Order: sequence, then C-alpha cells, then structure tokens
Amino acid sequence: MINTIKQIIEKDYVLKERDMGDLQEIHKGMYHFYNHSYSIIGVGSFFTMEMRAMLGLMKMQTIVISPQYKELDFCNVDAIHALSNDTLMLEMYRSSNQSCDLSEFDELRNKVKNLTDYESAPRWYDSYKRSSCIAKKGVRAKRIHQELTKQYINIYIDLLKKAPYCDYSEKQQLTNDYVSKLIENGGAAVDSLVKMIGREPTVQLINRFMFNVKD
Repeated sequence: MINTIKQIIEKDYVLKERDMGDLQEIHKGMYHFYNHSYSIIGVGSFFTMEMRAMLGLMKMQTIVISPQYKELDFCNVDAIHALSNDTLMLEMYRSSNQSCDLSEFDELRNKVKNLTDYESAPRWYDSYKRSSCIAKKGVRAKRIHQELTKQYINIYIDLLKKAPYCDYSEKQQLTNDYVSKLIENGGAAVDSLVKMIGREPTVQLINRFMFNVKD
C-alpha cells in the first residue's frame, strides 16, 4: 500500500526524505513502527507509518499527504490488517477554505457499493471530514482494498495538480488548527501511540513529520 502510493506521487512530484532520527523506527514490546517523512517539493509533506505486531499477523499502515502550498485538503489513509480481517479508511480532512470538485470520489464510491462499509464511532474530527471519505471492511480483502486505494489516490493527485497555489501562512494556520485539536483530543492511532511511546515523542512525530508544522 505505502509503496503504491509513493510511486503514484513520484509520477508527478519529487520526494525528498527527511531525517527522522530516533523516530524512524520505534520498537516497544511486540509493537514495531517504521516511519518515513518526505517533502513533496513545491507541494507539502508525505508521511508513512507501518506498525507490525503479533509476528506480522497484525499490521497497520497510515499515510498522510498534506499540501502546504496548494489549496487542497489533506489526505489520510489507514489500512488495518488483523488476522484475516481488513479495514480501509480513505479520507480527506478540511485544511483549505477553497472547495473543489469531489464528484469523482462519488463515482468511485458507487463502483464499490457492494463492499461492506466500515462504520466508526462518532469522533470530534468528524466535522473536518469531507464528503469524499470512503471506509470499507472485509475478510481477506487486502487486494481489493489496494486497488481501491490506488484509484482514490490517483483522483486525489489529479486534484492536487489542478489546485492553485495558496497563501502559505493561512494554509498552515488551518492545518495547525486541526493538529492542535488532534493532539489535545486524540484519535485512535494517536491514543495508541501515546500509550506505547509516550506523549512527547507522539507530539513530535505528529508536528514535525506527519504534518510538518511548528512544534
């Protein structure tokens, strides 16, 4: 999943990897995190995290594309594999005041309406979600989910290429607003990270490498 998304981005943009120091790999008991953070030259940030546990029987991949120089919301992908159960969340969160045409996501959602929807409990960040979000679950659905992710990211990158450049400081403020609330109120992945590696390393990971905003 991560490599597929990285290859799609690299078709149109240059990636420059950031040095994450001790946060590149995190090992806590049975949990192993492998993190990478990149600058998308002229666009923003690209972050990936892969967590492995239970000898590979449980895996979680998180991908964040945050356009800091373009008028487009940030994209978040979560793919969770636990034994034979697969869950996929493809999301866009409000970080731009400019609207864009999301109809292709509606068409994609209609194409996969036969797949079982994943319904999560209400969270504080639901108000930030755009209508383009798609969440699915299934048994041994990894291959189908990978193809769905590929199509979703291709649509997103097309929007990114069309999006106008923005006022950097204004865009950062919008992103900072979400990130501050994420750190304060938490989320499923954030809460797990805090428990496993502590609050300060988690804050640093989110600020510096996931969204590339000020500490």
